[in-house]
Amino acid sequence: TKTQRHKGFFYYSFLVSWCLCGEKKIILPQKAQNSQSRNGTINPFEWRFIVKIILKETIESLGIIGSEITVADGYARNYLLPQNKAVRATPQNRKMMEQERAKFEIQIAKEKGLAEEMAKRLEGVVCKISAKVSEEDRLYGSVSTRNIADALASQDIDIEKNMILLNEPIKNIGTYKIPIRVYRDVEPEIIVEVKPE
Repeated sequence: TKTQRHKGFFYYSFLVSWCLCGEKKIILPQKAQNSQSRNGTINPFEWRFIVKIILKETIESLGIIGSEITVADGYARNYLLPQNKAVRATPQNRKMMEQERAKFEIQIAKEKGLAEEMAKRLEGVVCKISAKVSEEDRLYGSVSTRNIADALASQDIDIEKNMILLNEPIKNIGTYKIPIRVYRDVEPEIIVEVKPE
């Protein structure tokens, strides 16, 4: 109705004005778009907010220290900012982080050096995993990143499962080359041998 459209426009104007005053942007998800097309108005509570932050430490899934990235506002507010892993990307914080760039570059060099040492240790490592198979050489289950991480741990190689770049679980016996992301652009390959029990 006309009243609903006016109400939706009021909320839209309010939210846009509020976001322009800070460092937030609005993302209108598909659910909200569908809602708009059904009844001619937008539910503002279905909108998702994103915010720009600057990382104060390297986080594998996000980026290296000093990077300016965009994340969900809730993730920044509830985790990254309280844990002092990042700061909001305001002009003042950008200036502060720029002044500390030399320190960041030293830290990045140290991290990359350690990553390259780890890459040398990982390159060509053979990881053997035994699994139950059917007559067609297919696994009854599958080999996941967790299985690979556990097998590496048994060889005193401790890595996080999200570092293992496995496109999809392994479902057949065989030999596979799997890259391990130890740092940005540092991805040595290990060999995973899946054999029948």
